[in-house]
Amino acid sequence: MISIRLLSGSILAALIAFGCSSSSTPTDDSCGADSTVSCPGGGSGYSCSGSAVPDSSLNCSTGTTDANGNVDYCCGSTTAGSCSLDSTVTCQTGADGYTCTDGATPAASMNCSDATSDAAGDHYCCGSSSTSTCQPDSSVTGCTGSSTGYSCTGTDTPDESADLSCSIGVDGTGGETLYCCTDFMTPASCMVDDTVTGCTGGSYGFSCTGTDAPDANDPSLSCSDGVAGSGDTLYCCIDVTTPASCMPDSTVTGCSGDSYGYSCTGSDPPDATDTSIVCSEGVAGSSGDTLYCCIDNSSTTCSQDDSVTCTTPGSFGFTCTGSDSPSDSDTTLTCSDPTVSGSDTTYCCVQN
Repeated sequence: MISIRLLSGSILAALIAFGCSSSSTPTDDSCGADSTVSCPGGGSGYSCSGSAVPDSSLNCSTGTTDANGNVDYCCGSTTAGSCSLDSTVTCQTGADGYTCTDGATPAASMNCSDATSDAAGDHYCCGSSSTSTCQPDSSVTGCTGSSTGYSCTGTDTPDESADLSCSIGVDGTGGETLYCCTDFMTPASCMVDDTVTGCTGGSYGFSCTGTDAPDANDPSLSCSDGVAGSGDTLYCCIDVTTPASCMPDSTVTGCSGDSYGYSCTGSDPPDATDTSIVCSEGVAGSSGDTLYCCIDNSSTTCSQDDSVTCTTPGSFGFTCTGSDSPSDSDTTLTCSDPTVSGSDTTYCCVQN
């Protein structure tokens, strides 16, 4: 990230008047202030031709080539923080990624998405094509692991014009469709497939034409057993953040339906750090590890509870604070009769 420092009015005026310094001697290499270059954080736009670059005292961002073949820069931000182009920010085709720090925000004229934030700063997608109907949306809930929320107002999906893998869309409150998307490291033979049925909650449907499963290269992705399709194999996968001692394990037997096998070498179960999944009681594996079957937790008033004693192997304990049962929000579960415990109701459920 390039640090932007304040420039006095007289210094900035002089710099604009003199333009930029050339990195080579030809006279057709030049830089000049350009008001058509949109800059975040109050910066001034510059456009350079040939081999010219802005003077180093201007404190400019990394240059980007425009439609005329010139290289555009943003220089001399007047905010305490700064915004810079960031190629690591995943955006729709036609939009540029920016990262801003210390309270700086892109200029309103740049037509930017809502910010998504992490330790590196606030990330924006700016300058989206007017035909794009999908934008990053930090208000989308339920996006776990490395996924980011998107909202679409038309029939497009976020992965149509960006290298993303997106969950099944759900209806928003304002007529838009909401998605959770990420850039999974899936094998080339696997593609996100919205037509795969039975993928509940925030899970992603995949179809694969080879022998590898979608999670073959990505430890953050956990997939169900494959089901034969029309010349391909279909999977439902979830994006979760499990303890370092737990890994997805397709060799775990007894994980039926859309449940996912895990093996753990430590004492923590897979759902210790991610409440978006619910895991069964662990059983001892043959290599000193503990094996689990986990499902996507899409219930609203019911949550998985390891303190509920369930005697059936592979069953999941739940505690509900409302009148519904875990199977009301996840029809792939078959649950026992309820047991009232104070103001709560407990169930033992198995995956169909």
